[in-house]
Amino acid sequence: MIAAAGMTAEQAESYFAAMGYDAEVEEKPVTTTTTRTVEYPVIDERTGYPTGEKKSMELTETTGTTAYAIKTITPNGSYGGDVNVETTAPETSRETLDEGGGGSGNEPEKVDEIDKDDVVERYKETEDALDDVRDAYDDASKAADRLYGAGRIAAMAKANAQLLKEIGLLKEKKK
Repeated sequence: MIAAAGMTAEQAESYFAAMGYDAEVEEKPVTTTTTRTVEYPVIDERTGYPTGEKKSMELTETTGTTAYAIKTITPNGSYGGDVNVETTAPETSRETLDEGGGGSGNEPEKVDEIDKDDVVERYKETEDALDDVRDAYDDASKAADRLYGAGRIAAMAKANAQLLKEIGLLKEKKK
């Protein structure tokens, strides 16, 4: 998942943190060496046509990549992720019940009025910004799919930057 998204271990940890998990991600370089034998026809130098003979050669290809392993992952409590919290109701004695219990008799606290137009406007601006970031991410992702080598890495980095912007905007939207 991490390698397919083109993330680094640090970006993956940040992504998990945004979802409410503390994660420790480990990067490990992995190299693969493949050797194969390839046959090819012998070409007559005078005529330029194959002679019917075949030659072979061994090709060795070494590729390197990074593998990722999630060493630990635990819910951190934000975004409703803390599943280990126990909640208990306060104990009630028989005396408290006999005394009548009930409300405190105080007036409820008045909540500050929120300017709804301001909230709606901020929400719309954030949604528009999110749409722009998502479009930019889609463009960068499509460009990365068409490229190879350094160009692909640059396009993937651009896509990752858009994902980080989206995370920031989503956090802003939650406020």
